[in-house]
Amino acid sequence: MNPDMLRELATYEERRLTRCAEIMEFLQSIHDDWNVTAKKDGVWMETETMIYEDILPKLEEAGFTADDYVLFSEYTRKWGML
Repeated sequence: MNPDMLRELATYEERRLTRCAEIMEFLQSIHDDWNVTAKKDGVWMETETMIYEDILPKLEEAGFTADDYVLFSEYTRKWGML
């Protein structure tokens, strides 16, 4: 590690954090019911009121790629047994 490498790392981190802010801003612009939590491994945005399949095409249309985010989906069965 040297000072130039440290500066490169700072530049990279600034780009990534700026991209994270952009995707957060975009998601909040297409849907207003997000629970946002900062955790040690990232910023989590959760909602139960938007359909998972609607999010991906909108992210792609806005120019975001799979390198910009990780998207999880959970489904809860309302009744009966699996």
